[in-house]
Amino acid sequence: MTTIIDTNALIYAAKKKQDLDRKIFGPILIPNLVHAELEKLSKTAKKGADKAAAKLAMQIIDHKKWKIVNLEKGHTDTRIKEYAKEHGFAVLTFDKELKRSLR
Repeated sequence: MTTIIDTNALIYAAKKKQDLDRKIFGPILIPNLVHAELEKLSKTAKKGADKAAAKLAMQIIDHKKWKIVNLEKGHTDTRIKEYAKEHGFAVLTFDKELKRSLR
């Protein structure tokens, strides 16, 4: 099944050195809005570990050549939820609010 990954899941995976390809079976999609959040975090995060994790997450995305999907501007979680529901895709997130809204 195709899976969309949000920002906090990518940050977590980078910090924990998790290989998402081994945990997710099927195509992985990264929303352009998530990529933009990672770029911003890599420059402005208050914790050095978060900056480093955001940079690593972007490198992983580029290295794995995961597909970037263009979502309309707006609240990232809302756009991810709408896109996932529209296409029947799974969402990997640790965001409690997003998880609740996907049920």
